[in-house]
Amino acid sequence: DNDPVRFWSYVIAALQRIEPSIGVRGGEILAESRADRRLLATLLDDAGRMTEPGTLVVDDFQTIVAPALLDDVGWAVEHLPRQLHLVIASRSEPPFGLARLRLTGRLHEVRQSDLRFRPDEASTLLAGLEAHVDDEEVALLTARTEGWAAGLKLAGLSLRDHPDRAGFVRRFAGSTRVVADLLVDEVLDRQLPDVRTFLLQTSVLERFSAPLCDAVTGRRDSARVLRDLEEANLFLVPLDDERQWFRYHQLFADLLRSELRTSDPAGERAAHEAAGRWYEDEAHPSSAIRHHLAAGLLDRAWRVVVDYYAAYYLAGRHGTVQQWLASFPHEYLAADPLRSIEAGIASILAGELEKTGTWIGVARHALAARPDTGASAQLAAVEGIWAWHRGDVVVARQALEESRGALGDRWWPVLCDLDIELMVARAHLALGALDRAAEALQHLPPSRRHFDDVLVLSISAQVALARGSLRDAAADVTRAVALVESFDQPVGILMVDLRYVRGSLLVEQGRLVEGAVELATALAQAEQAGGVESIASISVALARALAGAGQTADARTTLRRAREVVGPRPNDHPMAAWLTGAECRLRIASGRLEAAGRLLEALPRGPERARLEVRLHLARAADHVASAVQLAEEEGFVQAFLDEAPELTALLRRLDAAGSSAALHRLVEAADGASGGPWVELRPLGAGRLVEPLSEREIGVLRYLPSPLPYRDIARELYISPNTLKTHMRNLYRKLEVGSRSEAVARARALELL
Repeated sequence: DNDPVRFWSYVIAALQRIEPSIGVRGGEILAESRADRRLLATLLDDAGRMTEPGTLVVDDFQTIVAPALLDDVGWAVEHLPRQLHLVIASRSEPPFGLARLRLTGRLHEVRQSDLRFRPDEASTLLAGLEAHVDDEEVALLTARTEGWAAGLKLAGLSLRDHPDRAGFVRRFAGSTRVVADLLVDEVLDRQLPDVRTFLLQTSVLERFSAPLCDAVTGRRDSARVLRDLEEANLFLVPLDDERQWFRYHQLFADLLRSELRTSDPAGERAAHEAAGRWYEDEAHPSSAIRHHLAAGLLDRAWRVVVDYYAAYYLAGRHGTVQQWLASFPHEYLAADPLRSIEAGIASILAGELEKTGTWIGVARHALAARPDTGASAQLAAVEGIWAWHRGDVVVARQALEESRGALGDRWWPVLCDLDIELMVARAHLALGALDRAAEALQHLPPSRRHFDDVLVLSISAQVALARGSLRDAAADVTRAVALVESFDQPVGILMVDLRYVRGSLLVEQGRLVEGAVELATALAQAEQAGGVESIASISVALARALAGAGQTADARTTLRRAREVVGPRPNDHPMAAWLTGAECRLRIASGRLEAAGRLLEALPRGPERARLEVRLHLARAADHVASAVQLAEEEGFVQAFLDEAPELTALLRRLDAAGSSAALHRLVEAADGASGGPWVELRPLGAGRLVEPLSEREIGVLRYLPSPLPYRDIARELYISPNTLKTHMRNLYRKLEVGSRSEAVARARALELL
């Protein structure tokens, strides 16, 4: 449950028992293998629409230790809607802001002392268990257990039909060890031999069904045995309404496991081995790995990791994979260079780059002692991939080119020769070598996996986009998305690059808000996957979209966060150059020309710097003309401008079209009148075709309407209240002469307002 995708999937499933509509949008986000704040926002928004109050209970919360997941739960607690109450049961205090919740009166705490049963409560509990005890015996049991509910329940179940009730109560004590000893004497030893054997063998299972018990015990009547145990109230807890899955009471399970380990260690290993085989056959890798390891079958457990890693990685289940790797002894992985290499690539794809360096060092040491040409080539591939994920594109390309042909198609389900060729193409793309990237795509090994064509189309679309072939890029993305949607299993990680290209295409079409939404989603997925190059390139595209939509502050924030991820890099490093170029554009657009000039000096010579130099010179020219216009306005000059070359008049018209000033407009008017040129009537956007011109704020609202954002999120993006947004929407509908959001979008596009 420390895997965020798994955790929030269960939360959605639980909330849908309150109201089925909760989490429908969240489920779509999880299907893309993402568990981020956007998921939580939609989930809490759905919960806020509940017609009746509801309660979500999260039990055994002390088992959640993943920092990112704890942060997300803490954030959700802070933003809970009034209709939803959250109950967290934990053996330790949750590590998020409880103090603030206490101060605001939003927290009710039930501590251990509150949970202790009083004698009257214990009497009610024992009576419900048909344990016939008098008041004195109730008081003794309550004192012995210190009001511990589990101890009282175990005592009550053991007392049913007990031949020596008073003697049992005298011997009973509340400590776990004493209760366990008593259960051995009074419960386990009283069972028939075949039932006792069944209990011991199945105790290795955290949860079990009749077919699983048959596999572990070698019986064929486990369903009957489970019915008998439940009817006898023998510490069996049903886990579903159909009574297909069960578990033992925790203390009873601990007792059984301890007894099995002591009395029959070989039987314990055999039970784990049988359970591992059953879970493997049933495609439950986590349980299969756990039981194989418990049986000492490390090689078999490792093969399960290898078999399932690809699907779990593509589905975004990185947290689960990390747990798999952590469950193996370090000595086992380090004993073989290939396992060290496999652990290294797994840690890369799980986002644990520091561990990758450790595994690469271990593999190098092993290969120094026992040279292996094939393993050395595979290690070079891993080093190239590691460099790529660290953002060292030049180093990555060199290492990957050296390892071409080393992997084949059987080494690792996620990586083969095709992956290396695609990463070489992507490295060429990142370094601006578009022809070499396109050439690499023309000489690919055959694809063998169901998702290979998506990978190829994704890189091809990015090359086409970089070349300016927007139609080819759009065609590649459309085909790739259709393939992804046809897959039976989730492969959301493949959508990162596709969303990046699709968002960039929307921006090129002028659909800035839609493009920004798509790019923001791609960035969130890239941040989860941990690819530095993806984060940098998507951030640059998103900053451009945000700046174009007037969200300059958000654009700066996006670039600043990308800088933090990329870290210190030389000025000529590709990612540093991307971010510097994007920051330079923002400064030019906001009129900070001197600051833009200083940034420009840090850029390496090349096409990007040349383009930015042209933009900066034009901006400076416009700035000088604006100063001259101000002087003309102060002193009344007109003809001085008209005497200059026609190029100046054309520049004045361009500046006037941007709405610089009334004085500039008068100059253009005079220039057109003197030259007999066409009169260009400048008016607010859409004027002359609307009942009334749109205000600047209404135009800002209009730009968000084609996006999938709900009105509440649009208001948040514009930093206005929902009621203010409603007022703007009413004015928009009136001026556009429409009655709905979709009609407003269609009308605005017809008027070229979008």
